[in-house]
Amino acid sequence: MFKQKYVIIICCVFCFSAYAQDISPSVFAKLNGFRNKSFKENGFYDIQLGFGLFSDFWIAPKLAFKHNNGALNDASVFTETTEEQLRTNYTGNLVSVGTKIRLTKPEDVWLFFWPEYSFGNFKYTSSYFKTENNPARLQLQESVNYKNQQDYFDFALGLEGYLDFDQRFLISAYLVYTTLDLRQDFDQLSFTQTGQRPIPEKNSSLGIGVSLEYHFSKK
Repeated sequence: MFKQKYVIIICCVFCFSAYAQDISPSVFAKLNGFRNKSFKENGFYDIQLGFGLFSDFWIAPKLAFKHNNGALNDASVFTETTEEQLRTNYTGNLVSVGTKIRLTKPEDVWLFFWPEYSFGNFKYTSSYFKTENNPARLQLQESVNYKNQQDYFDFALGLEGYLDFDQRFLISAYLVYTTLDLRQDFDQLSFTQTGQRPIPEKNSSLGIGVSLEYHFSKK
């Protein structure tokens, strides 16, 4: 049932795209960064590579492969003689289906809205370290993994324009909000040698993104 639902969504998006006025195949790359204090360097990110088979100026359905990555802040506990630490990260490999909707007329730059639905597999890894004999050196005691499927929405709003006179290259910058929430999956990472667990905040965050798109025919 999980897979069937997503196949139906993909088919609906690309059937709808057949109503586009101009067939304009394209490929694109996206990079999104999100701010979250639970993660190292206060954030996490995803990258995408995708394509569109049909589009007109106003509506452009997209299909893409997405890779997610993030690492939680190290969780450390100190006593008089020892230090304990958890190091936790995740990766995700997903398929994304979305539609870029232009909101203003084509001029030098224009406003767009890009809702996107992503689904796929996430892998979580957490390692437990503890000082032994030498308090200055942490040694690996145990490592645990967990895998699960996730689906969520992203919503982007930004500005876009052509890079060249032939109108083949498009570049955009935008604000993006993700509904991704991995807290329940992180909670599955439990150890036999310690009661510590990763405790992240909710992933749902506001971020910024950029995309570059190339059209094989003029718009």
